Amino acid sequence: MFGCQKYQALNSPPTPVYTPPDTVRANQVTFEVLWQEISVGYLRKDFGGTDWEQVHDSYSKQVEQSISPEAFQQLMEEMIAEIPNSGIRLQTRRERINDVLVTSPNRERVGVYTGVRDSIDDEPRLIILHVSQGSAAAIAGLKPHESILAINERPIEVGNGKQAQDELRTITNENPIELLVETPMGERRLVVVSAQSNSSPLNSPIENRILPNSDILYLKFPPNESRNSINELATSIERFSVRSGEHKGIIVDLRVMTGERRSSLLQFLSLFTNGVVFNQIDVDGNSEDITISGMESGLQDERLVPVVVLVGPDTAGAGEIFSAALQDQGRAIIIGQPTLGEVEEITTKFLPNGSRLILPTTTLVTVKGGRDIGELGVEPDIFNPIEYDQLTSQNDPVLNLGVQTIRDIFASRP
Repeated sequence: MFGCQKYQALNSPPTPVYTPPDTVRANQVTFEVLWQEISVGYLRKDFGGTDWEQVHDSYSKQVEQSISPEAFQQLMEEMIAEIPNSGIRLQTRRERINDVLVTSPNRERVGVYTGVRDSIDDEPRLIILHVSQGSAAAIAGLKPHESILAINERPIEVGNGKQAQDELRTITNENPIELLVETPMGERRLVVVSAQSNSSPLNSPIENRILPNSDILYLKFPPNESRNSINELATSIERFSVRSGEHKGIIVDLRVMTGERRSSLLQFLSLFTNGVVFNQIDVDGNSEDITISGMESGLQDERLVPVVVLVGPDTAGAGEIFSAALQDQGRAIIIGQPTLGEVEEITTKFLPNGSRLILPTTTLVTVKGGRDIGELGVEPDIFNPIEYDQLTSQNDPVLNLGVQTIRDIFASRP
């Protein structure tokens, strides 16, 4: 209930308060610069069907009121939200500083990767996607598939998940945090995490193994993809390519893959497909073909080796590109939940009040289906709503569905 009240408050008009005239003027100047930067620099010139000029007139009247800088920031975030699925973000000066902190080496030492679930349709929480071996999170006993419900006795709230992630990543040895954690079985416990001096995170390997009682190769990519494991993975795929078996298949699990757009994961597209797989569109409407040069691998024929890719709301960047390319080429069946669409290249603009505007400048559009992945994400062929904290490594219905899908493909053939 508290979270819903907070959500409603975020969407209510800002309350007029006494604000010094200089601050009011600064708000007005920042508003005009922000609106103009989006007008000129936003990738999609139809603004998602939004009448951007009308938005200006509506919000201009509110900015003229005497409101605090905090209320002004809230108002600008609401204005940006008028453009659906825009990918545009606005960071305050304080958030910019936090951004530096969470991308520091301390983030790696903490070693926990989480997904945010804080909409009005979900129980607000952080889902633990991955824990790096030897990290502070691992030493504290955190495990994948668990959920974080509260940090230092403060519940995760609707709309507050990103801030909670930042707090989780910036812990130090002098500033430990207490987490309320829930397992997939509903059991709760308190966990104290500190950036201990003896924590030494290891690069997480790409999991690769033949699933029991099958000829199916299972490849699971971690969030912090280790380039050192690429050679090992290539060797594994080579061994699989020459493996004898009537019902060979590959399942690529990208549910926790948040790798950068230029991740080495994309090198493996050439094992499964070739040719033009995307058109890259920039802010000026220019288009550039993204071409994959296929390699002789024995894996490009879907009749011989079906491919299933597992995705979810935490799949981002390279994971989305890999999934969308194979789906558009008809080379893979995608199973899971829709992805968010975080494949765009971005530019940043600094505003007069010290905040930072983050604008998408390029997106990727599939060649055959014409799907804008940056705007729409990847839509699975087979939808499965099970969340990552509702399963375990021993009981994974989404993976089981992938196995059954490959078996059904062979069963349906004459």
